[in-house]
Amino acid sequence: MTGRVLITGANGQLGRALMTLLGTRALGLGRHELDITSSDAVAALPWSSLSAVINCAAYTAVDCAEAEVEQAWAVNATGPALLARACAAHDVPLVHISTDYVFSGLVAEHAEDEPVAPLNVYGASKAAGELAVLAACPNAYVVRTSWVVGDGANFVRTMLGLRSRGITPSVVDDQFGRLTFADDLAAALVELVDRHAEPGIYHFSNSGDVVSWADIANELLPITRVSTAEYYAGRSGIAARPTHSTFDLRKIRAAGISPRDWRVALSEYVDKQREA
Repeated sequence: MTGRVLITGANGQLGRALMTLLGTRALGLGRHELDITSSDAVAALPWSSLSAVINCAAYTAVDCAEAEVEQAWAVNATGPALLARACAAHDVPLVHISTDYVFSGLVAEHAEDEPVAPLNVYGASKAAGELAVLAACPNAYVVRTSWVVGDGANFVRTMLGLRSRGITPSVVDDQFGRLTFADDLAAALVELVDRHAEPGIYHFSNSGDVVSWADIANELLPITRVSTAEYYAGRSGIAARPTHSTFDLRKIRAAGISPRDWRVALSEYVDKQREA
């Protein structure tokens, strides 16, 4: 990529990682600078100077989406559709970030060609966004990811904070997957475009053994293991979660990108948190 790269959702964990990686090449816009659901705002972008768009903007409040259906669909489906049409019109490649929540999570490992079967509003809105992007933009990459850890609020930081306060949390032990570190995902997204990989759907997480949230937490502090049903007992408005979030990583590897082991990345991330 030789021109500027537009990063939508630039204030999120992945957006921040991309901004750091790309430096002066990045044009980062958060939700207050760019409303991707506005056709006028999208049309007004400096398209002639852009070499790619990486759409990290998303409505990710999984439980709130059950009630805020219109908002979730606007950000996760309408917005990506508008960006995709504009990218196609200006011949600019689009990288759109999606999620394991487009799947039911009933199979142990998800390949790119598995039919989507979302369990909740968030997942359905993200699945619709994928379809819209792929239909509108021939040069689009839909990259599904899961369990993201970066600069911002995330599971690992929460566990480290609880550890510092001497709290033993309850953590679910019946949802399975691998962590995805934002710095590694950011590098993979840029590589896909720079390598002129074949457009389409890709899965990316860090590699390594498949574990539960409880297994990850137990690497960091003492915990109490509970089922998902036990964890959410008595609470209303809770969206269904997929049991299995593990990705088949063969396609991303075939594109020349080799995700590192999540345990190595976790150790590095925890060390950086200690230094901060």
